[in-house]
Amino acid sequence: MKSNFGWILSGYDDWTFAPETALYTVREHFKVASLDGFGLKDRTAAIGAAGGALHYLTQHLRRDVKHLTRLSFITVTIIWRWITQRCGISKSWNRCITMLRATRRFTA
Repeated sequence: MKSNFGWILSGYDDWTFAPETALYTVREHFKVASLDGFGLKDRTAAIGAAGGALHYLTQHLRRDVKHLTRLSFITVTIIWRWITQRCGISKSWNRCITMLRATRRFTA
């Protein structure tokens, strides 16, 4: 299926994104008892996304993910700050406005 953004979308088993399954997958991968140190305390959606992505890479695509050694939680505020800092440095305002509009599509 093609999205409105031109990306190709394909379905994947929803249980891999479930809080319990994803938490287990991520903790096993990083060999930790808790994900609090990654800034993921009470962030079930972020844990679900990370766990689902790890499961997809390892089980569906059969990829080695040992090189994935860090996990970061990034908020929309952090993304906006990064974009506005880049726009302050950049002389291409059209590019910055395009970047800002793109992020609004995902946060609306």
